[in-house]
Parts: sequence; C-alpha cells; structure tokens
Amino acid sequence: ANNAPVINPPFAGGSFETTVIAGNVVNFSLNAVDMDLLQNGTPQSLTLIASGPMFGNGFNTNTGCDIEPCAQLNSTLPIVSPQNVTANFIWQTDCNHLVNQYGIVADVVPYNFVFRVQDDFCQVPKVSYATVTIKVVNPGVIPPTSITCIQTAPNGDLTINWNSSINPTNSFVSYRLRSLQGLDITIPDISTTSYTIPAVNAVHDFYIGVQSGCNGNIIKYSDTLKNIHLVLTNPGNGTAVLQWNTPINPQGPNMNNFVHIYREYPTNTFELIDSVPYATLQFKDTIDICSDLIGYHLVLPNYPCSYNSNYAYDTFEDMITPDIPIILGAGADTSQNGNVLITWNQNGQEDTYGYVIYTFDGNGFLFELDTVWGWQNTSYTYPDNLANGPLSYSVAAFDSCFTSSFPVTYQTSAKANINKTMILVGEIQMCEKTATFSWTPYVGRAVSDYRIWKKQNGNWEIILSTNETTAIVNVDNGESYCFYVEAVFNDGNSAFSSPSCFVVPSPGQPSFHYFELVTIHDEDVILTDYIDASVGIQAIQFERRRAFDGAFEIIATVPVTSNFTSFIDETANVNEYSLEYRTTFIDSCGGLAPNYANINRTIYLSGNSDEYNLVNSLIWNRYEGFNAGVSHYLIYRTLNGSFNAGPIAQISNLDNNQALYSYTDEIDNLISNVESNVISDYSNGAVCYRIVAVEKTGNIFGLQDSSQSNDLCLNYKSFVFIPNAFTPGGLNPIFIPVITNVSETNYSFEILNRWGDIFFSTHDILQGWDGKIDSNGKDAANDIYRYRIEFEDQNGNFHTKTGMVSLLR
Repeated sequence: ANNAPVINPPFAGGSFETTVIAGNVVNFSLNAVDMDLLQNGTPQSLTLIASGPMFGNGFNTNTGCDIEPCAQLNSTLPIVSPQNVTANFIWQTDCNHLVNQYGIVADVVPYNFVFRVQDDFCQVPKVSYATVTIKVVNPGVIPPTSITCIQTAPNGDLTINWNSSINPTNSFVSYRLRSLQGLDITIPDISTTSYTIPAVNAVHDFYIGVQSGCNGNIIKYSDTLKNIHLVLTNPGNGTAVLQWNTPINPQGPNMNNFVHIYREYPTNTFELIDSVPYATLQFKDTIDICSDLIGYHLVLPNYPCSYNSNYAYDTFEDMITPDIPIILGAGADTSQNGNVLITWNQNGQEDTYGYVIYTFDGNGFLFELDTVWGWQNTSYTYPDNLANGPLSYSVAAFDSCFTSSFPVTYQTSAKANINKTMILVGEIQMCEKTATFSWTPYVGRAVSDYRIWKKQNGNWEIILSTNETTAIVNVDNGESYCFYVEAVFNDGNSAFSSPSCFVVPSPGQPSFHYFELVTIHDEDVILTDYIDASVGIQAIQFERRRAFDGAFEIIATVPVTSNFTSFIDETANVNEYSLEYRTTFIDSCGGLAPNYANINRTIYLSGNSDEYNLVNSLIWNRYEGFNAGVSHYLIYRTLNGSFNAGPIAQISNLDNNQALYSYTDEIDNLISNVESNVISDYSNGAVCYRIVAVEKTGNIFGLQDSSQSNDLCLNYKSFVFIPNAFTPGGLNPIFIPVITNVSETNYSFEILNRWGDIFFSTHDILQGWDGKIDSNGKDAANDIYRYRIEFEDQNGNFHTKTGMVSLLR
C-alpha cells in the first residue's frame, strides 16, 4: 500500500501557525517525509511546490508579491528529493504588511502560505497539503481612550475632557480630537486630557482618537458623545419650556440617572428646581416671579466629571394664578376642644403668598373669615361652636404678583369646593347600656367610610366603621365619654364631627335597703323587705339557704309596689333547721344589684320532754337580722293549740355572742287536785311552745319588729285516773275520770247499773256524774255502779276502760 507523504509542522508545539511583530524576520524549514518504495523496490521521490500571494518572483526573490518585501524559499520550485524533501522559508516583515484586505491598517493581519508534497507512486501518487499561517502584529497599539464629559462655560465655550492614555512601549504619536461637524485637532502631548473650543451654540458630536502602532499607522477612536445643548422657549403664558439632548444613547455606565435642572434668579444665584430621568428631554417651569430675567442651566452628574449645558436666558412674567386649593378636611380640632380645624393641600405654585378662608354669613353669602400667610401654611383653627352647624367653608390661594385691576389686588385663585362639617347627635339608652348616634353627612369630599371614635379617660379608640350616618354603640353606666365621627376620604385624609360628650347615667340606687324581717307563721316563713321604691326598683329577689350551709338559692322575685315588699315561703323546712335569707333588688333597668341587704336568720326551736318528772327542756338559736339587735326572747306555751295567752317566761340580758339559748319548763302543776277529781287544765297529750325575738329600740329605719320561731309540741302518753268511789253532796261530789293526752273527739263516758241500764252518758271530757239518773233526774241509790270509758289517744289509737265505782251518800 502507498501512503501519503507526511508534512511536519515547522513551529514549536507541532503548529503550522506563528505570530511575528511587523519588522521582524520569519525563518523556518518545512520538511516532508515518505519512506514508501516504488513497485520495483526503489525509494519514492517527493516533489514540493508552494503557493501564496506573498511569495516573490520565482519564489526566491523578495519582490513581485502583493506587498513587498516578499517571502522567499531557498531554491526554485519544484523541489524534488527521494523520501525526504525540505524547503527553507524566509520573510522580512514590515509596517506595510499591517494593511488588511480592506485597505485598513489593522492590529493583526494573517497571511497564508500553502505547501504541496506529492510522491511518484504509479499509477496513483499520493499528495499532502499544509497551510502555514503567519500573523503579523502591529506593535505598540494603544487602546482608544474615552471622553469623560463635555462642559459648557457661561460664555458658551465647550471643553471636552478625556482619560489619559497609557504608553508602555512609547508608541504614542498623538490624540486626534474630531467632530462630525468638521473639527479635527491633533494633540501630540499624551498628558493633555482636555481641549476647549469657542462657543458653537449648537449640538456637536465629538470623538477622540489615539494614534500609535507601527510608525503611527493606526488610530483608535472613542464613542461619539454630544455636548448638552439647552434650548429655552418663552411661550408667553407664564411658563418656561426647556428642551435638550442627551450626550449618548444608551446612557453611559458612569452617568447619573437624573438630569438636574437649575434656575438662575437673581443673577449668579442658582437653585436646583427639579431632577428628571436621563431619557427625559424637556421640562416646563412655572414662573413664580412677577417679571424679570431668568436663566436655566442643566447638569448631568457623571464620574469623574459632570456634563453641563449652556446657560439660557429670557425675560419671563408670572401669568399663572395659584392652583385652586383642595380642602382636605373641615371639622373639629380634637386637640383643642371647641375649635374648628380646616386643612388644605399645599399649593402647586411655589410663589403662593397665602390663603383666604371663607365662610357664610347669616344671609347665606360667602365672606372672608381670615387670611393665612405663607405658602406652606395649610391649616386654620378658630373657636366656634360646631354644634351650631353644619358649618361651611372654602379656601382660595393668592400669590405675590399684583393684578392690573383697580384697586390693585393679588393674583388669586378660584375658591375651593365648599366643604360642610358634620354635626353629631347622641342619645343615651341607660338601661340598654347603649348610645344611638346620628350625624349629618360630610359634604364636599367623597367619603370612603365613617369611623366612630370613643375618648374615655384620655384614651382614643376606634369602635366601629360604617358607611351609614347612624350607629349604636355600647356604653357603661356611670362612665364619662366623648364620641366623634371621623369622615375618612378616598385619599386618606379625614375630618372630625362635633363631639358628643356625656356621662352615662346609672339606674337609680335606693337611698335605703333593709331586709326587715323573717318570721315563722304555722309552717311558713313570712319575709319582709324595706327599700326605697321611689327610684323605680322593679322587684326584690329573695334567696334562701340552710343556715351556714352551701350557696343561697333564689326562691322568689316579687314586684315592688311600695317601700315594703313581702313574700311567704311555703317550702321552708322550719321544723328541721334554721334558715338564712337575704335579698337584693332588680333596678329600674332590670339589672340585678350586685350587693345584698342584711341576712336574716329564722329561730329554730327544738326540745325534749321528761314524762316521768313532767319537765320540758327547750333550746333555740339566736335571731339574726334586726338592725337594732334583739332586746329579749319571749317564751309562749299552749296546751290547747292557742298561743293567745301571755308568755310564760322572758329571756333578757342577752349576750350578743351567744349562739344558742335554752329554757326548762316544769309542767307538773298543769294537773292539780287529782284527789278531788277536779281537772284544772286540759291537754290532748301535747305541750307546745313558741319563741318570739323582740327587737331593741333604736332601729335606724324607725322600725321595731319581732320574729317568732317554729312551734314545738312535746307529746305525752295518755294518762287515765279513775276514782273508785264518790260522795254526792260530800267532799267528792262528782265522779269524773282524770285523763290526759287524749283527743277531745271520739270521747265517751257512761254509768250503768248492775242490770245494764245507762244512768249517765256524756261525750264532754270535762263533764262528770253527779249521782243523778239522766232519764228522770232522780238521785241514784247508794250502790256499786259500772263505768265504761272510750277515748282516742294522741296517736289515733282507741281505748276502752271499764270498772266499778261506789256511790255513797
């Protein structure tokens, strides 16, 4: 097989490319190798030829190429040699070789040289190609500098400033400052960084070049920048119109985002009046100087120096009245009670001298209320009673320039929209603990909502927001409030209504409340409360509990119709324990008073009986509740169920700390003359007692009461004593059984003779037999008679007693 020749790279690193500075010599050897043999075994021959526009005539002279001096080989072509062929290349470069195919001097220009090597293998020889590239570099090319700023002097001269170039290889030749309008200045001093040209009064496009390189054959130019040229126009309508250009688009990296606009007035006094974005190219200034020469000047901050425009002047006249004010709010000054506060916007015309406040007179005509001097003074406060409103106001603005009218006046704007204050009216609902408010709507501005403010104890609080003109809020009895309505406008400003201040009344409190008495009647407890009913007390609430045991429970709520209110507790267990009662009241609003009157405690009477000795022992608790305290206790006793008789005892000299009292009652004297068969009293088997507590004098309410206990009955077993003889007309004239502790009903007493005839009969327990026969009234004879007694004891049991009795005359 036949292989193509191998062309070896001539440059370091196995490269076919190299770089050379213009003016230096390029010298290398190109070698090709092919060790293959021909068919007859002899070495192949290699033929080398070359091509390229920069080779000289015959490839061995330095003339005859496109740009001389030309590249040369060490021999004429072709070069033939067995298995190994070599061509020696030499080229003297110079500055002329830095002109590219476009005829422009370049930093680097590449040149290509093509080498072809072919073997002589029959019948299809092999060919190899190699392209050698030589880059000719322009030595000492200095990069372009940049214009840093262009500044205009008051006389119109322009100064162009740029950055200084660096010249490490001393290749700098000059700066070339040019403009599209024909300026072309050569500046050979590398340290020069600015140049001033006479006033051009127009926009010019500047750029600067740096000449350097091989024999100064190259100029590197900067970006093109313009001077800022300000054009001032006076349209004669009280404004100044400013128009200008930007230095470059898009905005440079070191340029500020805003162009600063300065106004010169008076002469040589400059004031920054506004800043506009970089891309903005015009501005309208409203003249606030009555008439004078005014100048303008623009500055674009930039690093390391700023651009500034020319200075433009004209005579301007203020022909614009101040803007019509916008009233921000009219209402109560919450920081000063009783004052009206009016606020408005700061006028857009800075030459505003002040503001005129207007209100309506009694005939409905606007008149000047007052004048506020100063452009930035945008509020007015004066004392007035907002409750007399609604009050209406307007505001006008005036500047420092006089009108041409007579008499001379200031230029004054039209009046602002009439704004009308709000009047707040409140009504208290004491019992509901609410206040109902209504207010006149705010007129003159669009209201987003109304806020209700509460001021209490110096603290402000928003309690609700509404779109209506009425509201109901909660209040507390006895508290002092001031309420305001704040109208909140769509722009966030607001105004306050007249205040509504009041102290919320409380339900009338009684001048006195005294739980007068609890007393037991039968098995009920009668309760009496004493209260000042003149303040509208609705009811008394009675509560009860077992003494010292647990919580009170409500047992009744009784309407109040007078100072005294009573209730009968029919569910009390008066025979089991002492009870405590207390009262409170429901006020005129239906509210339950938190405090209670005094506690009253019932008297619980208990005891026991000694049937053998006929002695009863009593014990009871002290009564509690009298305002003046207990004077003494009365002890009542009954054998027949009636306590009408007077007390049997009185307990005085009481110890207020004594919780229990006692008494012993001997009842053996209730039955006397048994021997004579005479009964002095009668009992059905029960002895009953009652304790009455009597109040001392000195009750602060002018009352004096007594309270009685439960009734205590001590029962005895039935006792029957029947004599065995009697003597009519003698010492024992009546034959009568002595019986105790029996019922008066179901009683029967009969006398029978021995044959069973009934001589005497009665159902009266107090009636005995006098010895006469009932049927004829005659005296019965001396004899022995039979008696029969039937009765019912205290427990409901029936008994029959029979026996014999002797009648002796």
